[in-house]
Amino acid sequence: MSAGKTRSLMCLNCQSPMRVDLKAKPEKEKNSLDEASTADLAGQSWNLMELICSAEVPSNAPICKECSDELLVGMDQQLQLLEDDCAVYRQLIDSLKEKYSSADIASYKQTLRNLKDEERALKAQFDQLCLEEERLDAELMEKRASLEKKTEEEAKTWLQFRDNHR
Repeated sequence: MSAGKTRSLMCLNCQSPMRVDLKAKPEKEKNSLDEASTADLAGQSWNLMELICSAEVPSNAPICKECSDELLVGMDQQLQLLEDDCAVYRQLIDSLKEKYSSADIASYKQTLRNLKDEERALKAQFDQLCLEEERLDAELMEKRASLEKKTEEEAKTWLQFRDNHR
């Protein structure tokens, strides 16, 4: 192997050896091979996708053709699943828009305003009834006290009447 013409790299996924011909690479990529090596990544845990996406040039994240093809198939499957999910969500959104049209929203808002007005009126009526209940409770207590007093007076008078007629 000549030092400037080819370089031996390992596939980041399957660890199989790869040869990279430096003659066909752009100047920026040749420099990056000298600066950053995958050997620098030893002992680090990386997500393969993150590593590939963060690489400025392909040689910063070398992957063999077989691994690249597998990665593409997996990404295509994920993309298809996401597109299917997106279509389902779009259908759901459309059905919800159909079910709850903007005209219905206006009527719902009006109904809500009416119910809030009714709630305020009922609360005022409730407060008034609570005050009346307190007043009636106080009046009832007075009348009970008066009744008790009159009952005691009646009992005394009856005792006096009984004692006088004996």
